[in-house]
Amino acid sequence: MRPSKHESVRPKPIKTLRVRRSVVAEAGDRPLSYLDAGTWRYRCSIGRSGVTRSKREGDGCTPMGSFALLAWRFRPQGSVRARAATAWRSIRADDGWCDDPRSGAYNRPVKLPCAFGHEDMWRRDGKYDVVGILDYNIRPRKALLGSAIFFHLCSDAFETTAGCVAVTATDMRKLLPRFAARIKFQI
Repeated sequence: MRPSKHESVRPKPIKTLRVRRSVVAEAGDRPLSYLDAGTWRYRCSIGRSGVTRSKREGDGCTPMGSFALLAWRFRPQGSVRARAATAWRSIRADDGWCDDPRSGAYNRPVKLPCAFGHEDMWRRDGKYDVVGILDYNIRPRKALLGSAIFFHLCSDAFETTAGCVAVTATDMRKLLPRFAARIKFQI
């Protein structure tokens, strides 16, 4: 049914993102990965070691499963200015994320400097200009099962991640305004 001329034509909000891998490798290299968002498909990057059901800290794998996107972090004056429909806050220079299983703050945000191993959320390369925090190993949280699994930015070269899912800034700018308040990742 067509909308009347007085109704706005708004696309349905995207509630589910699905990560898929092609079966064909690019020129003998690694298989390509894609992010399906509604009827749209975007190329994405995943962990350098592929996808696993048995994620371990430092293995370079992207965990397989279904995960909620809990919140967003945005770097002020970053490459993406759009904001998500769900909870978000600005990234500050002293923001980090603990990835050290010996710490009580494992897989939690921390303030820098931090004596334990951590991700610096204020990255100079712009990959964390936008960060969606996935509900992987957060509730409940178990040491050594992996940390800092995010949805963030990658370059146009689609380099692998340490276990996250990443898209280009151009694609993130297209996606953010279309996200529903609650988003599920299926990997």
